[in-house]
Amino acid sequence: MVINERYKIGKYHEDLGNGMDYYHVGLTLGAGNIAPYYNDSIVYSGNYQQWKVLDNGPLRTSFELVYSEWKVGNSSIKQSKIISIDAGSQLSKIENKYTLVSDSIAAVVGIVKRKEKDVILLDETNGIIGYWEPTHPKYGTTGVGVIIPNKVENSFEKYDQLLVNVTVKNNEPFIYYTGACWDKQGDFKTAQEWFQYLNNFKKEIDQPLKISLQ
Repeated sequence: MVINERYKIGKYHEDLGNGMDYYHVGLTLGAGNIAPYYNDSIVYSGNYQQWKVLDNGPLRTSFELVYSEWKVGNSSIKQSKIISIDAGSQLSKIENKYTLVSDSIAAVVGIVKRKEKDVILLDETNGIIGYWEPTHPKYGTTGVGVIIPNKVENSFEKYDQLLVNVTVKNNEPFIYYTGACWDKQGDFKTAQEWFQYLNNFKKEIDQPLKISLQ
């Protein structure tokens, strides 16, 4: 894998001809992370403490992350995630599970927003967030997308992020999709092309391919 090669040489922030990581996150939800939303504030978890590879290609890669318990208000919360991506897909599937003392919790899924000129798609009806970042003069343009098949309660901008409110039930997987593209890779050169991909991806979720054997 390219990422393994990059970590060995320690140059994953440099463009060596087959990709790079120049995506700045800071204290945000980055490119589609999820976190509890309590008293109008995002309650971030710490880094994951356990990991396990579940599938290792070539058609699918998946792994599980487990986080240390942390406080949301006066209650403790536990979190685990299963993240998977299929060959040829721009979006990963996220199965997020919270262990709560209550029946459910309010949460937000978000994308960090830049200060320069950008292009935004907020489609609450279909649960699609699309973001076409400002073009970096040296590194090009990144597109980010989130698709939430369940009900999106509302979307808003806060803390320099695009956020959507969702409700996550105790010990039930909350499934959504998140991913990105890079215009230098070649498949997506404009915001319109990226947003169309997100729309098509949502249609495929709603109308999955069915195979019958006779």
